[in-house]
Amino acid sequence: MPGLTYKPHLPASIGLSAIQMEAVAIAGQQNAIVLPGGFRGSALVGDGTGVGKGRIAAGVLWDNYRQGRKRLVWISEKWDLMQDAVRDIKGVGAKELLRGITEQEGKFVFGSNAAVIPLNKFKATDKVQHDGLLFSTYALIRSEDKKGNRRVAQLEQYLRGDDDGEGGYIVFDESHNLKNAVASQRGQESQIGRTVKELLGRMPKLRILSLSATAATDVVNLGYLDRLGVWGPGTPFPNGFGEFQSQIASGGMSAMELIARELKAQGKYVSRTLSFKGVEYSEEEHRLTDEQKDLYRTASKAWSEVYGHAETTINDVTNGGSKAKGRFMSQFYGTQQRFFNLLITTLKIPTAIELANKALGDGKAVVITLVNTNEAAQNREKNKKRDLSDDDEIPDYDFGPKEMLVQLVRDHYPVQQWKDDV
Repeated sequence: MPGLTYKPHLPASIGLSAIQMEAVAIAGQQNAIVLPGGFRGSALVGDGTGVGKGRIAAGVLWDNYRQGRKRLVWISEKWDLMQDAVRDIKGVGAKELLRGITEQEGKFVFGSNAAVIPLNKFKATDKVQHDGLLFSTYALIRSEDKKGNRRVAQLEQYLRGDDDGEGGYIVFDESHNLKNAVASQRGQESQIGRTVKELLGRMPKLRILSLSATAATDVVNLGYLDRLGVWGPGTPFPNGFGEFQSQIASGGMSAMELIARELKAQGKYVSRTLSFKGVEYSEEEHRLTDEQKDLYRTASKAWSEVYGHAETTINDVTNGGSKAKGRFMSQFYGTQQRFFNLLITTLKIPTAIELANKALGDGKAVVITLVNTNEAAQNREKNKKRDLSDDDEIPDYDFGPKEMLVQLVRDHYPVQQWKDDV
């Protein structure tokens, strides 16, 4: 990584660790670069759980505010995360951004002159003039009112100001929400990804930062990261992301690892994790309750019945034979394995919560790692509701164990009739 020459405009004693301050400096250094295409550069923070991406975001915004950029925006997944954002702002000591905010019973209360306000406080037709930070969700940014007034136009007007965006800054927290900004060969572009990509394309002077621990998992997911300067004028891929994607995609995960390494070497990407030095391991036993045992028995019975009915249907109704049975059973056993994996994990949650609360009571910090986030299942549920009108909040999706069994029966149950022919 190239040496850091950028010095954040922050007090000497603040609530940022050396690692977090390094990320603030990297963001500032990349924002100071103007790419050959005329756009300001950007960094990608991909730190793992516990490193403190929230505090990094707060530090970056505070750094820019102290340099005179008074139009700040923080975009995240849900409105509940606004409380976490303010907690991080308080944690770094950004007093200017805590104006008009008090804390009552563990929650922040926002006064009429608060430095941090939610974008949904305004109507889509309002002209926003605010000295401080606007908080929004991705869902709100892509939405519009009944008369077609788009929120992204309102946001652009605010960020552009009277200096063409020079006095604005936008942080994309959990920026993997912007993936599929460019359509892949197998799917279509996401509405929010396309919306933000077009917004940034109209505002070359605007400074931005993206934060996501799962940003570099697939080439197509990088489509919104034009400001990294990997493709476009002056790069080996002058024709843009499409050219980059077509040449890199075939390399699979190995190519993605090379891209991540190259981005790190150029000082555009950081991906740190907490050290495991001195870590001690222990196993905890979760004792099943009678209710959980009944639930497991019910699930086992349901799967047994589906298996039996499918076998009877193939043998006595559809005349599908061994080929039809083989096709169904391959889907059956794969789904069954995922079903019980998720069910067993769910059964352990009460003990996990109990242990976490005990640790918190002892003054310890708790970090919970998810081996499988069920992202693919969540995306399938999102696609089912793609044609619905946009809401401020992401709706609750049913992609739990029950939905797996329902989907197996709905999509793969053997109903095709086979006919013997000579």
